Amino acid sequence: MRFTSPLFSTVAAAAVLALTPAAASAVSTYGLQVLGAQLAGTGPAVTVYPSFVNQAGMVVGQATVYSQGINLGLQGFVTDVGGLNLRQLVPAEWAPGGAYPFTMVAGLNNAGQVLATTTVSMNGLPVSSSFVWTAGGGPVALQATAMPNIGMPGGEFGGAVSGQIALASYQALNDRGQVAGSLMATTQFGAPSVLPVVWSGSTGQATTLGLQDALGQGGSSGAVITLNNTGLAAGLVLQPSGFGQQVERPAIWNLDSGALRLLPDLASLLPPTPFGGVHAAYNGRLLALNDAGQSLGVFTDAQSQQQRFFLWDNAASQFSLVPITGNGGAVFMNAQGSVVFNDGNAGTAAVWSAADSSVTSLGGRTQVQAVAINAGGQVVGNGFGGGIANNSAMVWEAGTATDLNSVVTLPAGWRLTQATAINDRGQITGIVKTPGGDLGFLLSPTGTAPSAPLLPVVELPIGTGAGAAAGGGDAGFGFVATVEPEQPLFIDPYVAVGYEYLVLSGPSMSAVLLPAGIGDGLYSLHTWDGSAYQDAGVSLVGGTTYRFDTPMTRFVIRGIETSAMLDPADGNAFVTGLSFSGGGQVNVAQLPISEFTAAVPEPGQAWLLALGLGLLSLARRRASWLSA
Repeated sequence: MRFTSPLFSTVAAAAVLALTPAAASAVSTYGLQVLGAQLAGTGPAVTVYPSFVNQAGMVVGQATVYSQGINLGLQGFVTDVGGLNLRQLVPAEWAPGGAYPFTMVAGLNNAGQVLATTTVSMNGLPVSSSFVWTAGGGPVALQATAMPNIGMPGGEFGGAVSGQIALASYQALNDRGQVAGSLMATTQFGAPSVLPVVWSGSTGQATTLGLQDALGQGGSSGAVITLNNTGLAAGLVLQPSGFGQQVERPAIWNLDSGALRLLPDLASLLPPTPFGGVHAAYNGRLLALNDAGQSLGVFTDAQSQQQRFFLWDNAASQFSLVPITGNGGAVFMNAQGSVVFNDGNAGTAAVWSAADSSVTSLGGRTQVQAVAINAGGQVVGNGFGGGIANNSAMVWEAGTATDLNSVVTLPAGWRLTQATAINDRGQITGIVKTPGGDLGFLLSPTGTAPSAPLLPVVELPIGTGAGAAAGGGDAGFGFVATVEPEQPLFIDPYVAVGYEYLVLSGPSMSAVLLPAGIGDGLYSLHTWDGSAYQDAGVSLVGGTTYRFDTPMTRFVIRGIETSAMLDPADGNAFVTGLSFSGGGQVNVAQLPISEFTAAVPEPGQAWLLALGLGLLSLARRRASWLSA
């Protein structure tokens, strides 16, 4: 695959037969998608900071936006699958009367929803609004739905509460479309009360969570810090501890039942004192929560005054002390409960495995910083040493370090300086330093994005399938891959004036998404009646998903004009997305349908077919992709 542009570089990808999260390799060839290239001409010192990448390869983050040379501040952005079509989340006019908006992204789920907060200046004062953005509906504000009936005893705001919500802070988003955080209300005496809250995308309403467990224990305040996708939320509850003081206690809420669970005394994790006494532990909270119900938490050892980290298994009701030493660095947890941690003072990082309690140091440079870990145990971060010009985005797999600059081909003067996130398929986001400013990047292992398509593994002979019945019967290409729910797989065969899509084995096709901008962008659907293809009388519109009434194992689309002149040497002409009715291994054939036109080169074109359960992807890898 080839694409040439001053601000875009694509790396050729090798073929892989089956790609699953566990198979993603740190040393595989990557495709490179540059994020923010379209901003480079709007002003000096363009900066793009990717923050999150979901399992489909959508990316969100912040970008510095300029207008007539004026810096308008950080703006949240979102891309399509594969890092394509970067656009702002919230236009300035979304906040009437506001000026110089700043949008910070706080989360991205696998449904493509984005959690963010926009701050604008109104009458010289900053005003913040949290919202959830969706591709179809744009931004939906959260604060307004959270203000009435916040669940305090008596009256609208409680009998002793006559104030208003001073702050609504949302900081966690799950795949259910639930958003969690905290609300702050002030009483008539001016004392603030912080309440844990969850906003539901299905109802558009916010609900405060209880602060008392089944034994009547609890406190007067609390906050949700993290959510998982199975209906659990984790954070802390503030309990009175005497003399007007309060202490933090780790807490887990069941969002389906509303029940609160306060974790047992954390002092049991600490060894006896030299005189046989027991350490005291205080100020505990949960920081991360995975779908297995494992929580990463932190508390303070009262004797040493040091922070200690622990893993709580909610199903087994068991603690494990995580042997993190040093301080000044962030910690992260993956789906298996493995924890990556940094010693910010020493410039070192390591991974603790929940499975066997082993600790693996991350090396490869004089100093390193880890920033994320995925389900396969791959860690991304940054390597330092030898001056700023030699800073590198890094990935570690089983402790082996790889400088990401060594696995891509970059234009002169470009360097991948920081990694910021990684998903379970091994796609990595970060910052690439260019002569024109800092842009974002998405690196994708083979098969996970349009920039790194899976190549054909077998050429099918002429006459395979029912191509002749559809008016063609040309030779086609076959692909064997393992498809995962909500994870598109990209493959690269050829195109013509139409195609037959044929599942040779595996789940049926449930939907199709065809590209816009090819000819008139209209296509006809032909379905199989058991012996031949028949015109279904359906006009498919490029760029619009069409879902079949019944999943199909074969169908044909026609209507690609020969006047579109799809050049066989151009590998970026036609991108199709397919969704499937189930997961597992699929064997798909694509058979081009061609026509001879004397004045037009013989049709035939490399294309991309995106395979994914429940998630369709559309991407046209041309210069126009980089237009907002």
